[in-house]
Amino acid sequence: MKNFTVLFFMFFVGVALAQNWNDPAMLPVYEASAALTVDGALDETDWSANKPYLMYEIGGVPNGMASIPSNHVVVKPDYVDTSVCKVKFLYYGTDLYISLDSDDKQVCRFGDSWEGDGLFMKIKDASGSDVEFKLYYNLAGTDPDIHYEGPAHSEGAGVKGANTVVNDSTNIDDGYTAELRISLSGLGYTSLPDTLQLMINIFDPDNYSDGVSAWGANGNYAKQWWGSEWGPEMRNIILNNTVLSVEDNSEISPEQFYLSQNFPNPFNPNTVFEYFLPSKTDVKVEIFNSLGAKVVTLVNGIQPAGKYLTKWNGNDASGNQVASGVYFYRVTTAKNSVTKKMIFIK
Repeated sequence: MKNFTVLFFMFFVGVALAQNWNDPAMLPVYEASAALTVDGALDETDWSANKPYLMYEIGGVPNGMASIPSNHVVVKPDYVDTSVCKVKFLYYGTDLYISLDSDDKQVCRFGDSWEGDGLFMKIKDASGSDVEFKLYYNLAGTDPDIHYEGPAHSEGAGVKGANTVVNDSTNIDDGYTAELRISLSGLGYTSLPDTLQLMINIFDPDNYSDGVSAWGANGNYAKQWWGSEWGPEMRNIILNNTVLSVEDNSEISPEQFYLSQNFPNPFNPNTVFEYFLPSKTDVKVEIFNSLGAKVVTLVNGIQPAGKYLTKWNGNDASGNQVASGVYFYRVTTAKNSVTKKMIFIK
């Protein structure tokens, strides 16, 4: 199995615990096979890779590789839309790519406001300052295509669905796709950072037409965010130097067994890793030292299908902290046995 960096950085007391994947603190980002063309089409195979992503759906349920940002606000009441916007991440070189894939049936701005369907975010630059990026429909009601707003060193583009007509509430739209490229060198990073802090909002106004007042009788509006709406709370993405492989380029069967790389690594004294069970099975999670001797068993029993997060605190079976060095963690089920290496440094 390929490295799959843990989605969450949460320290629980005890052994593996099932997670519902709401509002993950961290999300892994994988390296694309080549630089991406920022045209909004999302036609590169890397975008269809079976890797974690955010699914913006108010009231949605995490499933497969999708995590739900749990914070939202209904700006205008009677919001009943069930639209889904998938937000995915890739990197190549020192460029970070973010894609949007929305099935929104009403693509529009918020009445006569500047706000419209799309992405609004902040990211920390190398100095720790917040930098804003926006990619949305549409600018002051005059631009029916997506509008990029951000530093000149980066770019964004979008593609409307075949039947999407922006700012026409009489039309049932086919959503939109979009891409944002953020130049990390433009943000002052001289090399690829291990992690980046950011917050992401997805806006979703509905049932507005040109000339309709934002606060009039028509339309409704909600927005959902990962982190906090405009600050200061951020989330983290992990850039982990793993190139996507051809066998990963499918979302047909996302629910397969996997074991993540532990995080942090090296660690002292706590680390976490994650595994996914496609069906109910006997599970054993064990830690071994570099000589192959078992240090401790963290899990030994039957577990239902689902995602599990395991913490190891660097202690052996007697509760004594182990020495610095290389250790291995192994997850064994009826059909799979996967071992990965980690490093403990005091």
